[in-house]
Amino acid sequence: MKKRALAALLWTYATWYACNVLGSFANVALPGALIGLAVGAIAITLPIIRSQHEVPAAVSTPARVPAEG
Repeated sequence: MKKRALAALLWTYATWYACNVLGSFANVALPGALIGLAVGAIAITLPIIRSQHEVPAAVSTPARVPAEG
């Protein structure tokens, strides 16, 4: 859980920073903090969401091949 929280914090900071850099080049005020928090929330909840939608693996049975001859 510590790694997931750290990853969410880093994604939040990186997205916030990227929005500020892009906004400074475009002379537009982007809501970097809000977008960063949204990306951080996705980063922290994605493994939880992904584990809920796992499809159980189908059990394979050996195929019977008739003998030639």
